[in-house]
Amino acid sequence: MAPRENKEWLYDRDGEGSSRERWLVTYADLITLLLVFFIVMYALSSRISGEKFDQLASSLATSMKKTRVPKPSDRTAFSKDLSKEQRQFKATADAVVESLVKTDPKSDVKIDIDERGLVVSLIDTSFFDAGSAVLKPSAYKTLLAVTKPFHKLKNDLRIEGHSDSSPVHSVKFPSNWELSTSRATSVVRFLIDTGHFSSTRIHAAGFADNKPVASNGTAEGRKRNRRVEIIVLKPQEDQPLGAGLPMQPSAAPATAAPAPHHKGFPNPFQ
Repeated sequence: MAPRENKEWLYDRDGEGSSRERWLVTYADLITLLLVFFIVMYALSSRISGEKFDQLASSLATSMKKTRVPKPSDRTAFSKDLSKEQRQFKATADAVVESLVKTDPKSDVKIDIDERGLVVSLIDTSFFDAGSAVLKPSAYKTLLAVTKPFHKLKNDLRIEGHSDSSPVHSVKFPSNWELSTSRATSVVRFLIDTGHFSSTRIHAAGFADNKPVASNGTAEGRKRNRRVEIIVLKPQEDQPLGAGLPMQPSAAPATAAPAPHHKGFPNPFQ
């Protein structure tokens, strides 16, 4: 009688299958991963444009509730249409906002960029008492914070005073012209004496109620019109208002020498 074949080695201890065939599971996983890898590589080939791939990446990021952080190339694309001057003004405006948030987040200050340049509007109730051109001591810190980023620029500054249409009648300020100009001058003096700005790059102007930014028919509108604007001028604006030819005394026009006085009959050949 032939000896009985021992087949226990074909089974694992639990008797659930041959231990010699477990490598097939690992092999099948490897083949699946390779297949996925080559499919991804094919998808990344030139058959799919970069724009479509970016759309796919954005869609996946959105579906996974993840925020896509712009790359340096993205930031360049966002700002490539801006001129160097506009980017500089935008960066300066951001610096002013950041400085205000740290110093006085409740201050009544408006920041804008228009055809003149970077404009910082100071509402009078935060910086002056009614009918006064004296800066409030509480406004010193805010004013220094607003103008601190301007030290990094070479542009000239123009300080413009504005008022509402309400008439002013006082010994010191007979009209809004004197009040608006005096307020602008007060800010100029502060920036020169305390802010350490050069007097050669800063000047003042007063406009009374001739350049309103809101209706004078409401209290809120009149409040917005009573303002002092600090303007970082564009290069073409880097001149005081009314600047033109140098104000130099012109030479006196040459006058003909008086004819010598002769006694007797006049000479007909002279």
